[in-house]
Amino acid sequence: ALVGVLAQFGLPAAMLDAVLGQAQGGGRHAAGRVRPRLEQDYAVLGVPADAEPAAIKRAYRRLMARHHPDRAGDDPAATTRAQTINDAYRRIREARGF
Repeated sequence: ALVGVLAQFGLPAAMLDAVLGQAQGGGRHAAGRVRPRLEQDYAVLGVPADAEPAAIKRAYRRLMARHHPDRAGDDPAATTRAQTINDAYRRIREARGF
């Protein structure tokens, strides 16, 4: 049911995993692999883990333009969606160093 709601808002189903991962605190993977939290963050932005920084930034801006609370009208979930997108972008930037 939640995946259907996300689809109505034009959000990827992976965003549900990202939100649930935030609630559970994420985790660690073996060395050399992208941590599950970062995998979810890339999924939230809809980009592959090896995407160029410019592509990640474009995806972030596109999603924020679509889901920013100021543009969402009376949608009470807009702030949560925007925060999920912002958090994902921040963690990717920190992990990748840009």
